[in-house]
Amino acid sequence: MDKLGIYIPTFNRENELKECLKSFIPQVKKYNLPIYISDNSTTHDTEKLVRMMKAKYYNRIYYRKNKYIRLGRTYALNLRSVFEMGNTEYVWFFGDDDKIAPGAIKEVLSCIKKGYSFIQINATGFDRELKYVKIPRQIKKYRNVKYDKYSYKKVMQNANANNALGYVGHMASIITKRELIAKEIKKIDFNSPYLDFIH
Repeated sequence: MDKLGIYIPTFNRENELKECLKSFIPQVKKYNLPIYISDNSTTHDTEKLVRMMKAKYYNRIYYRKNKYIRLGRTYALNLRSVFEMGNTEYVWFFGDDDKIAPGAIKEVLSCIKKGYSFIQINATGFDRELKYVKIPRQIKKYRNVKYDKYSYKKVMQNANANNALGYVGHMASIITKRELIAKEIKKIDFNSPYLDFIH
């Protein structure tokens, strides 16, 4: 079983996904880690891109159409689909329009080696005027601890208090043990109208 896998749900963002993969491939190649992509797209362009990237740059990129697309093109169902593609000990969900910094994989593997079950990494972003900002988020590393769930309202209040520009958070800043996600998935009502807030 691989220690870490990169899990990317995507939807009609071929250009962004290409940049995302280009940021990952040199780092995951070094450690032979898998990348999983579940596609919610309405075209075949994403599939073509992934096949080209796999053939040209790295053969451990795995692709499929969202397994649950018949139930609707929701983000949460695509997250579930991509999660079920792999069986790595740690899961790093990643946005198809995000990129990682040099050395990120090495740092994450270092935390995993120390036995942390939940890792939150620093994120950067842009404000509403598209000016670059550093979001003030501390690196948090939790060693096999239970974490509390917060209501959407509470999370938004915390984000605003920390000058995070009103966003709930970045999915790509969380890496955690597969077993924790598997436990939470069992509690989710996938028919809920608020399902896309799950991430």
